[in-house]
Amino acid sequence: MTRSNSAMPRWKQLTLGAYYHASRPYRVWARRRAAREGRVPIVVLFYHRVADEMPNDWTVSSALFNRQIDWLQSRFELISLGEAQRRLRDGYND
Repeated sequence: MTRSNSAMPRWKQLTLGAYYHASRPYRVWARRRAAREGRVPIVVLFYHRVADEMPNDWTVSSALFNRQIDWLQSRFELISLGEAQRRLRDGYND
């Protein structure tokens, strides 16, 4: 069972915030170093259901899906699953 942030004790919220801000310079440095070395993690995004008819809680409309893909494409390199597999196999995310 998960708890929302509002259910988290205040001291834990403060500790987590302090850790996040204190570790940010290292995380930025590590991400840039990984990018220079071609070792940026590959993230796989998936949708449970894209449909315009008979929606349920896991459904995203085609229009919303297309807007999200456009946004992702403007900010990230989108690759096929086959390309992701090649990069993982080769050990280099170029």
